[in-house]
Amino acid sequence: MLYTFDEYVMDWWEDYIDCISETDAGSIVLNIFKPKKLITQEEFCQLKGELFKAWLLTNPDAATIYESMIDNGSEPLRKVLQTPDPLEFLEAMFTTCAGWYDEVEFKSYDSPSFAKEFVKDMARHAVEYDKPIEFFKDLSDHGCPNVIGKFAYMADCKRLYIEHMDDMEEYRAEIGERICLEEPRHQKHYVWICWLCYEELAHQIASTLFPDEF
Repeated sequence: MLYTFDEYVMDWWEDYIDCISETDAGSIVLNIFKPKKLITQEEFCQLKGELFKAWLLTNPDAATIYESMIDNGSEPLRKVLQTPDPLEFLEAMFTTCAGWYDEVEFKSYDSPSFAKEFVKDMARHAVEYDKPIEFFKDLSDHGCPNVIGKFAYMADCKRLYIEHMDDMEEYRAEIGERICLEEPRHQKHYVWICWLCYEELAHQIASTLFPDEF
């Protein structure tokens, strides 16, 4: 199953809420979401018994949950809350949404050999942005040479191409069946195809996560 960004975050959120106590839920409402003015003092005081967990499941949206609980910039806070490392969270999200994922066995399958390395790199970049979508928009607007450091040198592109040549060429052929590709004459083939595979894989992930934007 492929998830949008909102669906993936909310799916994680529901599992998380299911595992915490009402006391912990109350602390999260008080210390994380109340300062963001998602709930007033009067509303907070009215929440009793099992209402804290219910409030958490129905009020914060996916973007707020990601910002507050995942990408909060505080490792000590994440340890207290027992929330995942944001880099690992994004890598898992991108892997799932790349389209090569077995939900039953929880592992990637039939993915191009370069996919895992590229997805890891995308997560490393995306975690530096306030919102993951901003990374994909930046890449879409400016392209690999201006955004992705691993393609800064032709020698690095050549190494990647030699290592993943067969899968890159097969992926290029699959892309060519969907869109009209014209290889630039002034660019080395191995450089161009590295950029192409990275950008198309990123678009594949972004269009799943953010279908209204890509």
